Amino acid sequence: RIAQDKDIKKAVATYEGQIKAKVESVWIKPTNFAPGSACTVTVKLIPTGDVVDSKLSNCSGGDIFSRSVEAAVQKAQPLPVPKDPAVFDRMRDIDFVFKPQ
Repeated sequence: RIAQDKDIKKAVATYEGQIKAKVESVWIKPTNFAPGSACTVTVKLIPTGDVVDSKLSNCSGGDIFSRSVEAAVQKAQPLPVPKDPAVFDRMRDIDFVFKPQ
């Protein structure tokens, strides 16, 4: 049971990394982008990888940066999600820090 829980946490971390990478790959840098800008992104997912809700918090970088992150989350759909329902259950709501270099 403990080993299974550990495996699920590991799988969730892997998918969170893939989701973050996919959002970053479609993000379009605003012209006034300030290096070091970051946002915490919370997404609510359904099993198809579609985002049913997303919220940004703790954003630095201003409104234009925030809007560019929101647009990237929408554009990146469908996000990578696991086929395993036990793993997906743990990541219906995920948080990640979006901090492009």
